[in-house]
Amino acid sequence: MASVWKDTRTRGHPVWSIKYKGLDAKWHRERTEAQSREQAQRVLRSRLSEIAEAKEKGLLTLERRKPVTFEKFVDEEYMIAQAPPVRRERTHERDKMLYENVKATFGPKLLGAITSGDVEKYFAKRKSGKTYRGTPPSKAQMNRERQFLSSVLGMALRWGLIDRNVARDVKKLREDNSQDRVLSPDEEKEILKASPKFLVPIIIVATNTGMRLGEILGLRWAEVDRKGGEAVQGGFIRIGSESKGHRARHVPINAALKTALDAQKPVASEDGFVPYVFVNPGFMKAYKVTSVSKTFAVAARRANVEGVSFHTLRHTAVSRMVAAGIPDRIIMKIVGHTTPNMVSRYAHLAPNSLKGATDCLDGRNGTPVVQNASPRAVGGGPS
Repeated sequence: MASVWKDTRTRGHPVWSIKYKGLDAKWHRERTEAQSREQAQRVLRSRLSEIAEAKEKGLLTLERRKPVTFEKFVDEEYMIAQAPPVRRERTHERDKMLYENVKATFGPKLLGAITSGDVEKYFAKRKSGKTYRGTPPSKAQMNRERQFLSSVLGMALRWGLIDRNVARDVKKLREDNSQDRVLSPDEEKEILKASPKFLVPIIIVATNTGMRLGEILGLRWAEVDRKGGEAVQGGFIRIGSESKGHRARHVPINAALKTALDAQKPVASEDGFVPYVFVNPGFMKAYKVTSVSKTFAVAARRANVEGVSFHTLRHTAVSRMVAAGIPDRIIMKIVGHTTPNMVSRYAHLAPNSLKGATDCLDGRNGTPVVQNASPRAVGGGPS
């Protein structure tokens, strides 16, 4: 049973101690600063109350109930709890990048002291800032930062550290993706000329597949159809469930893609075979998304091509397939879009595909015969 007692073995004024069973179901003895039995009893009641509340919220230690800064929580709790395999490695790397963006503003603040006003002020200031490309951050980028803040505060809320996720009170910015930037063939050539050697095949893979940068850098040799050490033209790149959307898909290998893949040779390090297609020779690991994105931005500036990022290459690949008349459902399967709306934004690029669509209706070549479905077939009454 929990208890209070006076330890008279110490010199000077006596020390009041308390005894209680903690969250670990073990008995704990704790010296207090109490000057009397009544004060020590109040400390004991407070400690028992903390333990009861922590048990109710499923916490493992009382430390998690104490005020903690945003930075300490992210470093010591959130990033560890969200590390692979809980989340995909590429998602975890993206979280690290988003954390660096918000850290200066929110890092020193206590979790419970962050308000929705703080979040709104951050984004108001963020809009006038610059990215490493020298341009203001996009609405999509700021929405990702908002989502990161919400994820962190959401975990703190579930763990009983705060009473409210204030990031949810801040509305997402409306993203206008209806006119996504695409590269012209000439712009693509200029960027390739201005790119360092390692980046060229990565760009070629992007424009010939529509793959996301993270998917390209995470591509493994085992996922490429090869024969005799070379990629098979007409074969496929198999992107697994680790991709965004968690849907496996097959990307066809065309002639340009085959050439780019064959130029990459499997690499062996001191630790053994490196499974990735694109390997950073300095570290014998896959390239980082952030470093490749920045390198691409530098190449685009050298080529005097404005308003583009590496993701523009994905838009370019999709737009070219749309313009070539490839059916939307096929494009969706290749690039991993989950809804037709994501492809339909490029419909304005292929106006000629509408020509002749109604020729079958004018009766000159015979009017198509369409059979009515019976009422029972469509859920109506008896036929």
